[in-house]
Amino acid sequence: MNTNSIAGWGVALALALASTGCDQKKNPEVEQLKTRVAALEKRLDKIEGPIQASAQQDERRKAMQESVNHRFQLDKKKYTQQQMTEIENLYQQVSKTKFGSPECLALVNKLAEQYPDSDRAGCAMLYLAQGTDGPDAEKYFQACIQKFNGCFYGDGVQVGVLARFFLATYYHNNGLQDKAAALFQEIKDKYPDAVDHGGQLLVDQIK
Repeated sequence: MNTNSIAGWGVALALALASTGCDQKKNPEVEQLKTRVAALEKRLDKIEGPIQASAQQDERRKAMQESVNHRFQLDKKKYTQQQMTEIENLYQQVSKTKFGSPECLALVNKLAEQYPDSDRAGCAMLYLAQGTDGPDAEKYFQACIQKFNGCFYGDGVQVGVLARFFLATYYHNNGLQDKAAALFQEIKDKYPDAVDHGGQLLVDQIK
């Protein structure tokens, strides 16, 4: 039974209630109808909830893909095809190294120095930050936020927002609760639709 038929059934029962007259509270049949209507409403809510959630996810995916495409087009306008190929090759080399390793650092620095405005430079910098510990990690996360905020991975993850989430987690784990809270709040206020690489909303992961 689809939602329309369920809703129609609920309306029919409601009309039946109305037709029983003013003394309906004392009528067992009326009480039974009320119970059935209430049950139908709960069932309809359970059905409509996932449908609405799915529609919201579809809208979110569409918006993210538009952002990814827009960012890619900016690079195409700035760099030649040969440069775009070199940028992608450098990025792929970064992704194959151990994050935070000297090799990773060298490749990220090369990419950021030669193509500082490229989307891939931001993505690579976040990889570097994730594989680094201590003050250097904070420095790289800050670079992602300040220099590469508007960069996007192909799956719709925004570099600067995920960097905020990781940096906030770093602050939280190191006893800097005020700094962590400020970054988490910024994500809630400015980037409520931002996701991680698993497609999960970041705001849902903030405790």
